[in-house]
Amino acid sequence: MRIGIGVQALINHHGRGIEKYIQYFLKALAKIDSINEYVLLQEDTELEGNIFQGNFLPQSYHISARNYPRGLRWLWEYISLPREFKYFKLDLYHSMDLGIPRYGRGVYLATVHDILPYLYPQTCQISPQQLFKYRLKLWSLKRADHIIAISEYTKNDLVVKLGLSARRITVIPYGIADIFHPIDIRESRRVIKDKFKIEYPYILYVGAFGPTKNISVLLRSFRHVVDRFPNYRLVLIGSQKHPNYNQLIILSQNLGIEGKLTWIDSLEHKDLVSLYSAAHLFVFPSLLEGFGLPPLEAMACGAPVIASKAVSLPEVVGGAGILVDSRNVDDLSQSIIKVLSSDTMRLKMKVRGLKQAAQFSWGENARKTLGIYQKILENIKKDRYNAIN
Repeated sequence: MRIGIGVQALINHHGRGIEKYIQYFLKALAKIDSINEYVLLQEDTELEGNIFQGNFLPQSYHISARNYPRGLRWLWEYISLPREFKYFKLDLYHSMDLGIPRYGRGVYLATVHDILPYLYPQTCQISPQQLFKYRLKLWSLKRADHIIAISEYTKNDLVVKLGLSARRITVIPYGIADIFHPIDIRESRRVIKDKFKIEYPYILYVGAFGPTKNISVLLRSFRHVVDRFPNYRLVLIGSQKHPNYNQLIILSQNLGIEGKLTWIDSLEHKDLVSLYSAAHLFVFPSLLEGFGLPPLEAMACGAPVIASKAVSLPEVVGGAGILVDSRNVDDLSQSIIKVLSSDTMRLKMKVRGLKQAAQFSWGENARKTLGIYQKILENIKKDRYNAIN
C-alpha cells in the first residue's frame, strides 16, 4: 500500500495534544510496518525543514510540502489534495485532524479528536471566520470512507450531533509515551528543587490556561485546601501566552494565594516526568476535552489523579482516580483534602493509576490504525469485484 498522511497539524496545533498524537503515532507506525510506503503531505514548506526536528521521524518517510499563501492554506485539502492523491498514486489518504476533499476520487480516512469548537464556539473562543472553516471540515467528513475517533465521547458527538453512521467510526484512543513512567522520588525532588525552586509537597496541574480548562475553579478550591494544608503549593504548567493567564494571576492575588503558586511556562519532557512522579496529587478540572493526555501521563508516572467527570475524562481515568463535578468549588476542594489526608488512599490511587495507564499504548494505536487501512481497502476491492460480477 502507498498511504498519504496529512500532517499539517504539526504546525497548526504546535504544543498541543494533536501534535503529540501525530508524532507518537508516526514513530509507532514506523516500528511495526516496514512494508507499506508512506507519504507525509502538508500545505506549507515550513514543515519540510522542521519535520525531523527532535528525530521523531525515521528518514524512510517521504515528505511533500506545498508553499500555499498563508491566508489560503486552509483550502489545500479541498483544492490540491485530490491532485496529490493522483500524483503520488496513493491507495489511501489519512487526515490526522479532519479535512477530507469535497471533490475528486480517492479513498479517505480521517481522525477526529473532538468537535468541541463546533459545539461550543463561544467557550472555545473561536471567531466566526474560524468557525466557518471548521464547519467546512466537519461537513467533509460525510465523504470519508472511515473515521477514527479518539474517544467514545467524540464518537457519540459525531453520531448524535453530525448524524454520521456509527458503523463508519472506530474508536482508537491515544497512547502513552515510553518516557512517562515512575522515577526515583528523591531524585525527582532534587531536580525540582534545583531547577524550579519548588519545595515539597505540591499539587500539580498540566495543560492550557483557557476558560475551558477551568483553572479559576481550581484556584478557588486551592484557597480552601490551603486553610487545611498550609504547607502545600500548587504548581501550574502551561503556556503563559494565553490571554487568560493574566486574569488568573489577578484572581490568585485577590484570593491571597499568589505566594503559594508556582507557574511554569515550558519545560523538557524529562523534567515534566520528575514533576509528575513527585507530585502528591495531580488535578485536572477541565470542562471540555476530546481525550485528555495529562491525566494519563500523570497516572503513568504514579501520581494520584483527580479529574472532571465531564466529557471524555472518565474514559481516560476510569476507576483509578476520583472524578468530580469540577464546576463545584466545594466538591473539588473536599476531594483534594480527602486525598491529601490519607497516605493509604494516595498509594491505592497510585497503584490503580499505573494499571489504568498501562492499557494505553501508541503501539496498539498504530496496529489498530494499520488494521483500519487494510480493512478499508479490502472492502473497496470486494465492492468493486461484486459490482463487476
